[in-house]
Amino acid sequence: MDEEEKLNVIINEVCKYFKITSNDLNKKVRKRNILFPRQISHFLSYKHTKLSLAVIGYNIGGKDHATVLYSYNTILNELSYNKTTVKIISELENNLEFISVGKIIEIKFKNYKEIRHYNNSFLKKY
Repeated sequence: MDEEEKLNVIINEVCKYFKITSNDLNKKVRKRNILFPRQISHFLSYKHTKLSLAVIGYNIGGKDHATVLYSYNTILNELSYNKTTVKIISELENNLEFISVGKIIEIKFKNYKEIRHYNNSFLKKY
């Protein structure tokens, strides 16, 4: 499965989970019922694909790389305190056809200097 196919799988799973269409994700709407699934899509796409932030943003909502990075950081932060977000991410990742091992830890070492393993609610800062 190539990276574009992974991105499409993520978009479809998120849309199915939140009962919205992929067109809804691409709307220039900032309502929570559209914004949150879009942020989840950005987070999962960055975690599970090797696509650049710009490509992810372009394909999900027509956003730029900074918006994708902001979405990623927002969801990452929510995972440390919001059990609902942890549950949503866990369920979506269980539904995905592929598993990406190690990328999230690599990203965190490079950019954020912390490791979060949200399935076990583990947080360790360096």
